[in-house]
Amino acid sequence: MTIESVKTMRGLERALGVLRHLQRHRSASLHELHQSTRLPKATLSRILLTLQREGFAAQRIADNRWSLGMELRARKQRASSSDVLSQIAAPILDELCARIIWPSDLSVRVGTHMELRETSRAHSSLLLGRLRVGFPINMLLSAPGRAYLAYSTAAHRSEMLTRMLRRPGAGDELASDRRFVDKAIRETQAQGFGSRDPSWGGHLTKPKRDYDDGLSAIAVPIMKGSVVLGCINIVWIRDLIDQKTMVQRHLNDLRTCADTIAEGYQRVAST
Repeated sequence: MTIESVKTMRGLERALGVLRHLQRHRSASLHELHQSTRLPKATLSRILLTLQREGFAAQRIADNRWSLGMELRARKQRASSSDVLSQIAAPILDELCARIIWPSDLSVRVGTHMELRETSRAHSSLLLGRLRVGFPINMLLSAPGRAYLAYSTAAHRSEMLTRMLRRPGAGDELASDRRFVDKAIRETQAQGFGSRDPSWGGHLTKPKRDYDDGLSAIAVPIMKGSVVLGCINIVWIRDLIDQKTMVQRHLNDLRTCADTIAEGYQRVAST
């Protein structure tokens, strides 16, 4: 029997077509895959579920979009640590939200700000602002930004602050107020978590009087040795619960999740 006489596997061809689309695009919705492959959505759902179980595809909990899984990313490029973190964090944040009701976000540093990469807000029964993946977060005023700076090495923190001073009008103006910055870093390190500045309403550059999401947050870093890979937070409606109560109830849960994500990242990085 020659290879030419053997029939191809239609199911495998379809799965490879899905993977090719995910390889060309950073992420894709089920509808976008349907438009690209012309496969029925029910068929695509079965293919994606199979690929997900084998680690070749992953679905974000923030917006249900699909991307390449860690099995392929690890072989392809050892690439974006934020993509790996997102896939590891998704089920962990989802489980935490189901347990404590309040949702969580994963953010990573991009330039001189933090950026949302995964969130369980869409899975919360509470009506909170649902941010898109890629949403920029102020470094000096947000809980994850302060956690990132406080737990970075002194040299990296100094480098970050210097870069902020070169970007007037980008939400980094407070970097010039060293008393403010030093106080925020000391307080974050002393309390063991980042907390949102009371003057901040959740927008990268707009003051609270112009933009106020009505939320509060606490955040902790995800560490790889002395390197901060990213930060996870818990967000809640500030008029319903105070920070002290939230810390007492859920800070240890948040730290456990950060440690679990870090351990998962280390396992993937070592393969």
